[in-house]
Formats: sequence, C-alpha cells, structure tokens
Amino acid sequence: MRRAVIEALDHAYRFDGDDASWLTRLTEALVPVLDTGHGVHAFLVDVRDPNAFRLHTPISVGLDRRWESRWYEDWWQAFMLTMPPQAISEMLGHSACNYSHELWAAMAKIVSEFGPHLEQHRAPPDGAPAPQTMQYPDSLNLVAVDASGLGCALAANRHEVVQGTLPKASARTLSMLAMHIAAAYRLRLRHRERDPLASGEAEVILDERRRVLHAEGPAKSESSLAAIRESAVAVARARPDPDGRAPQDPERAIAAWNALTSGRWSVLDHFDRDGRRYFIARANAPEVAECAELSEREVQVVRAIGLGHSNKLIAYELGLHPSTVSSHIASASRKLGVTTRLELVRHGRLFGERGAERG
Repeated sequence: MRRAVIEALDHAYRFDGDDASWLTRLTEALVPVLDTGHGVHAFLVDVRDPNAFRLHTPISVGLDRRWESRWYEDWWQAFMLTMPPQAISEMLGHSACNYSHELWAAMAKIVSEFGPHLEQHRAPPDGAPAPQTMQYPDSLNLVAVDASGLGCALAANRHEVVQGTLPKASARTLSMLAMHIAAAYRLRLRHRERDPLASGEAEVILDERRRVLHAEGPAKSESSLAAIRESAVAVARARPDPDGRAPQDPERAIAAWNALTSGRWSVLDHFDRDGRRYFIARANAPEVAECAELSEREVQVVRAIGLGHSNKLIAYELGLHPSTVSSHIASASRKLGVTTRLELVRHGRLFGERGAERG
C-alpha cells in the first residue's frame, strides 16, 4: 500500500486533462490502497455553502456494471441527491477516513431523515439480501475536502460490515493522503495546465540543490524561504525519482511532506525539457470567509474543525506546528466566546455559509 500512496500523490498533482479524467486516474491509482475487489466510487464535491452544496456525477472503477447501475439508482439518485444539504455536509464533515457502518450509526443519531432511508437499503446480517438492499453493506471512505469545503470523496465497497475501526497507522496515512488530494484539486482548479516556469505563477523557484532562482511577495522573507526549502527536501524524498523509483520508506516520506507550507504554498517538483529538477512553490491557501473577530489563519483552523479534522491533521493540512494550531484554537475560542469543540464545529460550518454569500 505504501508505494501506491506515493504513486497516487504523483497522479493527484498532475494538471493535465479535465477534472473527470483527473479523478478517474486518481481513483485507478488508489485501487491498490482502497479496493478489496468490489470497486471504488468517487465524486467531486463543493460544500463551501452547506445550504447549496454541489455533488458532481460520480465515476467508478472496478465495479460490476449491474451493481453500478443499482448503486446509482438506489443510493446516489434516491439518497445522495435528495437528502437535505445539511445532512450531506454532516456526512462529509464526519472525518477524513472512516467505514460506512460507523458513519451511518453516527449520522442516524443526528439527522432524522437518515435512519429510515438507511434501513430500507441495509443488508441483513445473515441470509441473502432482499431485492431493495445494498449488495455491499459497508465501504471504506476517504473524504478529501479542504478548509474551504472543496474537494472529492471516494468510497471502496466492502462485501460485509467491517468489524472494528481502521488501524491508527493506516487511518493516519490515508488522512494525510486526503489532505494532499484536496490541496491538489484546489491547485489544479487555479492553475490547470499552465507551466509555472513560463507563466510566472510560481512565487518561489528553487533548483535541484534548493538554491533560490526566483522569489516574490511574502515568499521573499527569510523564514518563508527556509520553510519552503524544508518542504522541497520533503518533496524530493517523497516523490518518485526521474526513473520512476518510489522512496524506500513512503510512509515516513508522506509524513514529512505537508499538504501546505506555512498555510500558504504547495511545494511541487517540476522537470524542464532538459531533465533538470526544479521545485515550485505556488500560492494555494484555501479560501475561507472573512470574520471580523478572527484572523485569516484562525478562520482556516476553525473551518477545518467544522469539517471534522483533528488538530494533528489540521497541522499537517496547513503545514503548521501542532502547538500553533492549538494556539489558534484557543485564541479563536476566546474571541468567539465558546468553550467546547462542538461550538467551534458549528462556527466552522457557519463560516462556510458566509463564504458562499460573499461568492
């Protein structure tokens, strides 16, 4: 699985082709990571406004055609496209990585419409499923949604309910992968196929020895350049080399390579025509609503809490130290006058609504 995770990241940060092709290639790359032989669904989502969410037509890889048709009619059209926006927002904000049986159990307690619909399609614990039940009663879900509420979700079918939870190490790696996918999708929407070396879109360009060839804006500061250089080292160790060989310790490599650097830049490698490697830092911070009480970084952190992300995952997502995230949470809580994380979750989703109103 470890090598496949790095290869999936390599696919995620490619900007060629349209979004549907990108998602299909990414899902195919993730088959060795997620699939157990029953196929994977994937779809793009925009939940920046919980009251007017967008779910794009799903793609699938490795599914039986008959089951794919039934899933689309009985689950996607009958449930995903008809449930209240707030319910879908709650589902996508549950956690970055989960099994459906635990997600559904949590959802049935907080969304009244969820339980009755689920019971209509839940497969019985023994015996052949009734005609209206789901062929696969569980799935492993990866939710790659950023602090603005933009991203995608993937669901890998399971033929029976999985007992227990995902091992912590696997959940941690998959959650970090989800943050990269969200950052990569946001970046491709902004830059598409343009060459950063030719278009002038890169705020920092480093050569293969991490020497600065170009720097502009906030990236010119000594502290910013130091952080970007450190990220470039992590990228170099994590990404496949020119011959396509993956790193020997992919799990350690991905842990060192944050999705963002200092909450602002995605650091990628780039090969010019002569085969030389450059490292490009591109502005890629998630766009979040303005809040008079909070700083931009505090809003990013609170919005990520609203999406169900843990402190450690937020630190990885934004490229901040965990203690810095804790400080932002404490400061935001004080300014907003809240004392519990649940209250911060509600504020995080409210910021999404404000962002949609501004847009």
